[in-house]
Amino acid sequence: MTLSFSRIWPNRLPSHMAGKPNNFPEKILKGLIWEFLEKKNESFSEAPSYVYDYGMRFGVDYVAKIDAIVKESQPKLHTLRADPSSRWGAGNDIHFVINNRTSNRFQFAPVVKCVSVQEILIDPNGFFRVIVDGKRLDDSDIMRLAINDGFDSVEDFFHWFDQPFKGKIIHWTELKY
Repeated sequence: MTLSFSRIWPNRLPSHMAGKPNNFPEKILKGLIWEFLEKKNESFSEAPSYVYDYGMRFGVDYVAKIDAIVKESQPKLHTLRADPSSRWGAGNDIHFVINNRTSNRFQFAPVVKCVSVQEILIDPNGFFRVIVDGKRLDDSDIMRLAINDGFDSVEDFFHWFDQPFKGKIIHWTELKY
């Protein structure tokens, strides 16, 4: 199944985010590369071919760009999506794409399996409640969730999730909350 990601924060967000790169593809690739290197015991210079393919598509030395992002941020290890018809589950193929449903659609990473899904409820009103699989997360777990979802801070996470949200955490790693 396709997971489409934007590369730029929407303009509805605060000025420190609006219109700026969110680096989601790079953060996802960072996590996948680390997993690849851990499993293959190889050096970063021998990164998987999809990293080079992405660089060729966008005309940059993508290995160097990811290396720079690696120093600045944490990897994106999952994504949150509404899933009213319960389509997502462990074992589904994940196709990571940008520019979905356009002539510029590009799959920027290899197909990987969905490892697991978790139910999530976010209530940004009042106490900024986050409940995963029926368990209310404490502040440190909310921070870990926000960072692992590709945000730079809890504040940025709640700028994005500024309305109540019910959905799933789609995991492509063994991570769970």
